[in-house]
Amino acid sequence: MGLTRILARLPSTVIWGRLVRLPLHLIPRCTVVRVQHGPLKRRKWIAGSGVHGYWLGTYEPEMQREIAGSVTAGAVFFDVGAHAGYYSLLASQLVTATGRVVAFEPDARNVGYLKEHLRLNDAGNVTVIEAAVADATGPARFTPDPSGFGGALSDAGSAAVQTVTIDTLVEAGTLPAPNYVKIDVEGAEFRVLCGARRVLRAVRPTIFLALHTRTTERLCRDALTTLGYAVRPITRDAWLCVAPETDRR
Repeated sequence: MGLTRILARLPSTVIWGRLVRLPLHLIPRCTVVRVQHGPLKRRKWIAGSGVHGYWLGTYEPEMQREIAGSVTAGAVFFDVGAHAGYYSLLASQLVTATGRVVAFEPDARNVGYLKEHLRLNDAGNVTVIEAAVADATGPARFTPDPSGFGGALSDAGSAAVQTVTIDTLVEAGTLPAPNYVKIDVEGAEFRVLCGARRVLRAVRPTIFLALHTRTTERLCRDALTTLGYAVRPITRDAWLCVAPETDRR
């Protein structure tokens, strides 16, 4: 436990943080560990499913705090780009049994870990949709990253995936309208917003938005401003996007 406290105080972005983490590479990838710090403390996690910051509880602490301080019981939370399910588990805990989480993930490797994390933690209020969220519905190509991070839609991608839009799923009654949406899709964030414009205009969910390029940042800001959202930085590469209370329904 002493080591995990040290690691929690030393981010992996500094040299000492990287050096202290070297022994963690000896942990077998299939080992089920307990999250050590943060709002998911004591939840079960597979060590090799992503960076060790997940189970150490040091991964994106600002985003974790923002979501934990915002999401309420009984809400509907969309996790767009769920990866191995860290934020899906967090949202599952926050919305409680009266709420619902929908986790969207196209990468087969990540989907396997995602489903196992939900099973290990009895997160029965989470629905997994094995698809990429975009601005159109249909077949697409996807380039997975060997590490499980950084996969993205690409015409030259090696994997075949299905794309869906939030507007289509909600308007067809397949899914309930979300109160909160977390989006982290490696540069395709603007496409997600384009495919959700009608829902965003009608329902006004709070959005936790990760950004990966300056071009995407500009496009997303313009789109959100047009929809009446106010944008506040969480970190340099992540925003909290909220519609004024008078606009919500």
